[in-house]
Amino acid sequence: MLFDEYVENNGKWLRLRGILINVTISILNYQDHSVRFMKGWKQLIEKYPQYKTWAQEDLSPTDPNTRRIMQMNPIQKISWGF
Repeated sequence: MLFDEYVENNGKWLRLRGILINVTISILNYQDHSVRFMKGWKQLIEKYPQYKTWAQEDLSPTDPNTRRIMQMNPIQKISWGF
């Protein structure tokens, strides 16, 4: 993942900084990774209440076979300009 910020004026960078984070990614489905899947699913519901319309009373997804959660685990961070 790369996040950068720059300020430019007349083709010159007045500020240039960023963070590069190398990650490993796991794609989680409900059937094979139910505990980790539900942790991410509940975090989505907290942040975006609209997801609750796709959840059952126990907050599990109503259509679990079509849902995936992407879990990113950072392994290295590089930053510049700070």
